[in-house]
Amino acid sequence: SIPLNGFQLHEAQPLTKGFRKIANNPQAVLQAVLHWTNGQPFITQKLCYLILYNCDYIEVGEEENKIEYLVQTQVIANWESQDNPEHLRTIRDRILNNEKSALQLLGFYQIILQQGEIIFDNSPEQLQLSLSGLVINEENNLIIYNLVYRSVFNQHWLNKSFRTLRPYAEEISAWIASDYQDESCLLRGQKLQRAQKWSANKDLSPQDYNFLNASEKLARQKKWSNFQIITFILGVILTLGSTAFATFAINKYQYSQKLEKDLAALESHIAALNNNAAGSNNNIAALEKNIAALENELAEFKDNMAALENYSTALEKELADSEKELAVLIKDQVKESNAAYKKYISRIEQVKENDRKESLYRKLGRTLFANKKYDRAIEIYKKSYQLAKHNNSKEGIIESMYYLGHAYKALNNDTKAKEYYHKGEKELVDSYYSQYLTQGKASFSGSNERGQITASLEKFDPAVWTAAHRDLPFGTRVRVTNPKTGLPVVVRINNRGPARKTRRIINLSESAAQEIGLTEIGIMEVKLDPAGD
Repeated sequence: SIPLNGFQLHEAQPLTKGFRKIANNPQAVLQAVLHWTNGQPFITQKLCYLILYNCDYIEVGEEENKIEYLVQTQVIANWESQDNPEHLRTIRDRILNNEKSALQLLGFYQIILQQGEIIFDNSPEQLQLSLSGLVINEENNLIIYNLVYRSVFNQHWLNKSFRTLRPYAEEISAWIASDYQDESCLLRGQKLQRAQKWSANKDLSPQDYNFLNASEKLARQKKWSNFQIITFILGVILTLGSTAFATFAINKYQYSQKLEKDLAALESHIAALNNNAAGSNNNIAALEKNIAALENELAEFKDNMAALENYSTALEKELADSEKELAVLIKDQVKESNAAYKKYISRIEQVKENDRKESLYRKLGRTLFANKKYDRAIEIYKKSYQLAKHNNSKEGIIESMYYLGHAYKALNNDTKAKEYYHKGEKELVDSYYSQYLTQGKASFSGSNERGQITASLEKFDPAVWTAAHRDLPFGTRVRVTNPKTGLPVVVRINNRGPARKTRRIINLSESAAQEIGLTEIGIMEVKLDPAGD
């Protein structure tokens, strides 16, 4: 087999160059990436790509949280539909598509998932599991390659796969749940016969073998018990003097002796089957096929890395040039700003990746909103909403809805503003982000920070009710309440912070802090809720 070892931290150092434009601490970003991927080349490449095209900026201390959110939303959630280019589905198919060995591979994987590892014995079955890419040999133990794989191919996925493959899924699950003790879960009669026929040419997992063997043993015991009853009745008849029945009973006794010998031989044969786990050599062809597929994947990965680097460099240069030209907007020189605006739109449209295109439109929308170009901000956020909807990007959908509301509010169209606020709030409550509507410490920023550029590209104004939050999408409207007094204030998220190490969940502008009595004590416990208006 060909071992595909993951990147070690020192080997992955070149990747930090790409993070320098978007992070204060590129090394910490790389460490957060490797925490999830364990250096697996393909998934590391994909995650780096997602970071570059989804993160505007990563402050010190935000690295772990930002990367975790990106992995959860862009890789793990709805992974079968988001797996482009295909990788996770390839691993799934390598395990499940071979009907003969799928249960056996899942059985081995279940042990690894539950125990953390199994000793590598170089058997064809373990080799086939290794060549799926899901597990890796580390110090002669098979372990799950990385945290992404463990999160995708979890117990829920495993149970679902077993249910799909096994005709007796409910029975075996109940039997396992009873710690293999509840005989009422075992198969009987025609169900047992169908299961025996189904399993005849398959390599089963240890649990499947044990379940079927226990079912067969119980069936034999039941037959033997019935036979003993019949023999007893015949014995009674014999004692009553019926010589005809006596002859019949003696024949039955001789048959029972033969049956006992046959049962003993059959149990020895079953034990041998358990030890040898059925026909290992039949998997060699499948192993060779997987080796060839992995070689092709490695070659494709190298080509993709080179192409991605060249394409990203050229595209970033063009976009950087366009952003400089777009800065004319701030000076409000109409003719020049129109030209810069159209040029920037044109270059965004050249971007092939929809998630990157969406991110650029949202950045442009925030720039336009910060410079009070509300009509154009509405035009751009309608584009970003359609892209976010296509990308299933909750962050993009929520930001677009709220900023459309803010822009309409600035244009005194309260009806439209309320419509989009309501839509944004519904998306927020139904999304991953609802977990951040919680209780915790709050602080505030004062006049000394006036005029500083926020993460959303606005100039900070302490007189406006705004706030910084580490995770909520820009534009989100949040009701912040002082639980002791019940005083609330509704703020708009337009900055990032506070730092995680401060253990605070939100940082309000000075005017917002005054509304709830925060300025008097500096830090207080607050409760975050949807704005709800």
